[in-house]
Amino acid sequence: MAHEDHDPLQNPELKVGNWLGELIGYTASTVLISLAFALTYAQALSGTMLEAVLTLIALLVIGLQLVLFTNQNISQTQRWKTVATVLTIPLLIMLIGLTAWMFYTYSLRTGLPPLGH
Repeated sequence: MAHEDHDPLQNPELKVGNWLGELIGYTASTVLISLAFALTYAQALSGTMLEAVLTLIALLVIGLQLVLFTNQNISQTQRWKTVATVLTIPLLIMLIGLTAWMFYTYSLRTGLPPLGH
């Protein structure tokens, strides 16, 4: 009977990333966030267009970080990480949406005048 050495750290579920993927992810995220800052600071686009571009940049940064930092993919070994992320997304959308709604309707619910009036 052959004796096989099994290194638990070589399990695909435990591998997080490599230095090259993290370097590329960090650099790409920094460039995209700097681009978003520059667009906002220079007021290069109109309000609605700026919101759309910033939303696209934010989604790109989130996707890059999920793929390059946590190695999320649809492989057999990573499926539970991906399922957890996919199930978290609606919760985040509800959290952000309900918070925005709460502050938007604050003056209607409390009878206080809106700020700045």
